[in-house]
Amino acid sequence: DDDDADDRARDAATATPPARPPPPRATNGITAAGHALVTTPSLWRSVMLTHHVLAFDWDWLVAVTNKSFVRIASAFSKLQTVRLSDADVTDLEMSELVTDVGPSLQALDVRHCARVTRHTIAHMIGTCPRLARIDLRGCHAVSDACMSHLVRVCAATLVELRIDCTNLTDEFVVAMGRARLSLLEELSLYRGVNFSAKALCTLLRKLAAAASAATNREKKALVKQQQAAQQQRLALLT
Repeated sequence: DDDDADDRARDAATATPPARPPPPRATNGITAAGHALVTTPSLWRSVMLTHHVLAFDWDWLVAVTNKSFVRIASAFSKLQTVRLSDADVTDLEMSELVTDVGPSLQALDVRHCARVTRHTIAHMIGTCPRLARIDLRGCHAVSDACMSHLVRVCAATLVELRIDCTNLTDEFVVAMGRARLSLLEELSLYRGVNFSAKALCTLLRKLAAAASAATNREKKALVKQQQAAQQQRLALLT
């Protein structure tokens, strides 16, 4: 009996443990289960996230199709930031997205989205009244006309503008100078080989003047607030 017990103990110690089920298949860094989650907007709605998510970063979702991307992003009605660097999205897909989240959208990054053209810009202008930060580097299919229209319409909100200027000329630079971009903090004119030194110098002077005028307005507004507060204190004392 003792020998049988020893044999059973040895067999248990050397036995091969049962095989574990394989993990979900990974696709470009995303498991199959994760892929199903991110491509099913109804799941997001079921956990009550759609009204709280403010930023959407597409960079890591390289295995998800464009149609899935549109469904996901459109599910979040309060999106303020959308980053789509290197995404293979089309004007049609961008138009669907912008239509759904445009009223709340404040920052759009479509760096190196080669299929984004002036049609996306035109649609964006009419549906994104709060747009403040735009990154269009690597988007070659834009024109002087559409970009000039963009800076004119968004002049009151634009804080940061990064664009690919491969196909842009002094016409766009002049339009920027006329737009009075008083809130602009960062301007990147990527590949601006067609711009003349004269046009750029004029633009810089106008941007500096617009910033100075905005500062003066802020100072005057602050003085008025201080005067109003002082009058309220005097009224309370009397």
